[in-house]
Amino acid sequence: MPKIALDKSWDYLNPIVFSTAGALLTIDKLSKSLVGTAICIILVSVSFKCIMCMIMSYKKGWTFKEKIFLSVC
Repeated sequence: MPKIALDKSWDYLNPIVFSTAGALLTIDKLSKSLVGTAICIILVSVSFKCIMCMIMSYKKGWTFKEKIFLSVC
């Protein structure tokens, strides 16, 4: 029963939580070095995820297209 209540409350609280977090973000006050660092971190982590997905799916016998699809997802 508590899980159902938590699921229902999350449906209503989810937009409130994320809209509040978005309202607190002021783009004008972000430094260019912070934005550049954030973009680099995102690119490195996505590249690492794609490489690891390709490695992990290597022994599964999947086609190259399936591996690329898995990496992108």
